[in-house]
Amino acid sequence: MRLSLLLYLLALRVCMAQIYTFPVNPNQKAYLTGNMGEIRAGHFHMGLDVLGNTNTPIYASGDGYVSKIRVSSYGYGKIIHITHPKTKHQTVYAHLNGFAPRLATYMRQKQYAEEKFEIEILPAPHELPITKGEIIAYMGNTGASQGSHLHYEIRTLDDIALNPSEFGFKEIPADGTPPALKRVALVTLAGKSRVNNIWGRQELTPVLVGRGQYKLAYPVLAYGEVGLEVWVDDLMDNATNTYGINRLELFVNDKKTFSFQLSKIAHEHNKCMNLHVDYETIRQRNQGFQKCYWAEGNRLKGVYDLKAGKGIPFIKDKQTYKIRVEMYDVVGNRTTLNYDIVGKKPEKSNFTAQKNKFKKTALKYKIKENWLVLEAYNLTKGGEQAQLAFNGIFENIPLVSMQAGKAVYVWDLRQGLPDFAQVGGVKRTFSFRKPILPNKNSQYKDKRLRVDFARNPLHDTLYLEASAWQDKLFIGNPLMPLLEPIVVSYALPTLPRDKSKMGAYHLGYDYQETWWEGNTLFFKTRTFGNFQLKNDTEPPKATLLRKSPQQVVLQVKDNLAGLSEYKAWLNGKFILLEHEYKGGYLTTDATLPAPTLTGTLEVWLKDRTGNEVKQKFSL
Repeated sequence: MRLSLLLYLLALRVCMAQIYTFPVNPNQKAYLTGNMGEIRAGHFHMGLDVLGNTNTPIYASGDGYVSKIRVSSYGYGKIIHITHPKTKHQTVYAHLNGFAPRLATYMRQKQYAEEKFEIEILPAPHELPITKGEIIAYMGNTGASQGSHLHYEIRTLDDIALNPSEFGFKEIPADGTPPALKRVALVTLAGKSRVNNIWGRQELTPVLVGRGQYKLAYPVLAYGEVGLEVWVDDLMDNATNTYGINRLELFVNDKKTFSFQLSKIAHEHNKCMNLHVDYETIRQRNQGFQKCYWAEGNRLKGVYDLKAGKGIPFIKDKQTYKIRVEMYDVVGNRTTLNYDIVGKKPEKSNFTAQKNKFKKTALKYKIKENWLVLEAYNLTKGGEQAQLAFNGIFENIPLVSMQAGKAVYVWDLRQGLPDFAQVGGVKRTFSFRKPILPNKNSQYKDKRLRVDFARNPLHDTLYLEASAWQDKLFIGNPLMPLLEPIVVSYALPTLPRDKSKMGAYHLGYDYQETWWEGNTLFFKTRTFGNFQLKNDTEPPKATLLRKSPQQVVLQVKDNLAGLSEYKAWLNGKFILLEHEYKGGYLTTDATLPAPTLTGTLEVWLKDRTGNEVKQKFSL
């Protein structure tokens, strides 16, 4: 059956290769710096990154028409979408340095008509017809790019990304190297679950025993519902980059209980990558541990085969489970992990006093799904249990485990939201407000602070912690992902002199979209955590770096909120400036015919809090 499937995929690729032209140096071997399904910060990578020099020609993959062109300083930078009616696909070409002359002239006319650089155009099918193999653009580094390359996608017409590596491009080098397994993690998924008599998440290093073959050095002792996570990178022959795997299958006692394949990913659900991986680990260490089980609330469609199961076996006492994980790259190279789980009911944990005189006693906490996890450090006494307070009523919860000198206690927040906890004379207060349920419009409100959750911002119940003091706000758990933005409103105890200059900044520096309604400040955010309200009264400033009759380069700096709008006039007539945010550059386009740049250049700059300035430069 597997051989038949491989032959079918090979035949499919050969067929598709006759349809599309590779967009960079056709008929030459390409070097890929990224592939489909690769784990990136906050999203899956949705196509191929093809390395090349700036201004390398980019070729249209097939006949069709330009259905979208967007120019932006952020995200994909300069980007072209071509619709192919015969195949019912669209191809996408991003981070471009510039467009081919016919498209460049078209875009310049639109930009000058609207007098702005950042623009999105949806041409009609007859406006910009494209022929297969036609040069449409030139490779670049625009937008959120870290070097010259082409980001290339093949999508359905309803924006489902398909894996370009499955279309049989002969320019993609042959690959015989299996994926490399770096680390694995076992995770307790219920209150009574344990792994090696410990509640929580444990990372282990697999042992390489053969080409693409790994095992764990010792059997795992576990009980209850336990999940597996793998940190695995694909490798390619003669390449130094690492890539994402294409497919994973989990077997328990030779029965498949879970699988996923990253060949089709809807752009609207791309942020569900934050549920596909361990979010806390990727946020804190940038390590993409992929879950070998389905996470509640994950909306990705067409990725998981849940008919086989959700990948969460219940480990029973005194039973042995043989676990096998098969990880594949897009051409079928396989890496396998084998290990045993031995069922063992958790033993009662005994408190061990810690007597390190150089460390202070501390009580910390974190929230994992529905669980409040208390961690007490350097306790000398009283660690056999923790006390939780609920409106003056106390609940004792037992010690779960001693882990590397810390005492751990677990409470199911579905049973109530505590006001504070105390262990061994150490107290920790909480600011839990209310449970916020997924798939519902919800709101938290107190005297001054309000948080509005539109439908579907969450994947699971949120036990909201929220507080405000003067110009500082704490909203939610920063290690819980948001799938959609939320709106926070705050009635400040003391109004600033000029409200329009105040903005909300995540972690004190990342500006969030802010506005006022009466005397209440509102801001929209896609991230939980700490926010500070700051005043920005200084306008941006431009410095002339280079000038010639063909091109002018300015550098713009803003002290806080960041540049929002800009315009320029040469001798009183509008002239277009291109914005490159990574270096803060504003540049005239030297690639197109333009008037000689002499005389007086006037530049208007405005930041996100409305500070504006006009500057003049003699050319």
